[in-house]
Amino acid sequence: MIKNWQLIDLFYLLYLEKYKPHHIINFVNKFDSYSSLTDAIGRTNLEFEADYREHINLKINQILEVCENNNYKIISFWDENYPILLRNISSPPLILYVKGDYNFNYEKLIAVVGTRHNTFYGKMVAERFARELVENGVDIVSGLATGIDSITHKEVLKHNGHTIAVVASGLNKISPTAAQKLANEIIEHGGAVISEYPPDESAQIGYFPQRNRIISGISSATLVVESSVKGGSLITARFAFDQGREVFAIPGNINYEHSVGCNNLIKSNIASLCLSPEDILENLGWQNYKLYNVNKEIQFNSEIERNIYESLGFDPVSLDTLLDKLDIDISTILVNLLNLELTGLIKQLPGKQYIRI
Repeated sequence: MIKNWQLIDLFYLLYLEKYKPHHIINFVNKFDSYSSLTDAIGRTNLEFEADYREHINLKINQILEVCENNNYKIISFWDENYPILLRNISSPPLILYVKGDYNFNYEKLIAVVGTRHNTFYGKMVAERFARELVENGVDIVSGLATGIDSITHKEVLKHNGHTIAVVASGLNKISPTAAQKLANEIIEHGGAVISEYPPDESAQIGYFPQRNRIISGISSATLVVESSVKGGSLITARFAFDQGREVFAIPGNINYEHSVGCNNLIKSNIASLCLSPEDILENLGWQNYKLYNVNKEIQFNSEIERNIYESLGFDPVSLDTLLDKLDIDISTILVNLLNLELTGLIKQLPGKQYIRI
């Protein structure tokens, strides 16, 4: 905190419904202390009825106790470790609740968001971008939701990167169970989970779009991987655009529902068309990034391996199709498919289908 203000003073003002966070920010910036504020605008404007005041005091003390018992940090707008980028948006949260040790002012933070109902294409793109961004020293922000968000968080952890989850509930109310498990893994790997809501606050419909302004607000740029025409990730993209941040979108098949949102972002010039992680890194001026050239020379152990690999693309191909196309006996093709998979060149999908990675 600054000057002679205390954290409990901020809580007290937050529960006065007549004052919004931007009012409180102005109060703290203008006055040296809570008592100075009351002297200036009149104590009656800052007081509750006696019974309600007792209720609010009890509620504040409960929040502080829960945070202490669960090792949740409370970061106010004026604290040194409050995200600088977030402080500069039009409606910054006054208080953040944080689980985990993380420097929110790390210079390479990018939001990666997308639909809850992703296609396989969306999954592969999210994993590729997460992997390559992490290997270029970028940390990833997302919303811990099922679909693209969770896929991205998991891929970051898989490659020993750091990721931040911004949730639309209190830290004690993360759901479903899979999301809570992922949140724990994020924290264990040096990332963080943050919320602007008190720990025991359950998620509500209106909290999700509000959450999205934080996802974009703490990030230098936002990437939308896949979205339908009314996807929640479009709200994040719009926030990023209004906040003056870079917005990128992955183009998709014009006939696919889950590509409409991204294609529209590009068409309306809200987002830049993005074909590779290098597009993002170059645009942000983060030089000396590692290049991943899909045309680089690949060393195969045999001509059979080469033929199999060249018969695959980025759409799934069935084992039966490979057998018909290559005219190789099944035992030989299975051995070579396994070798290609072990070297990280292809991936087997359910139903005996294969794809390049």
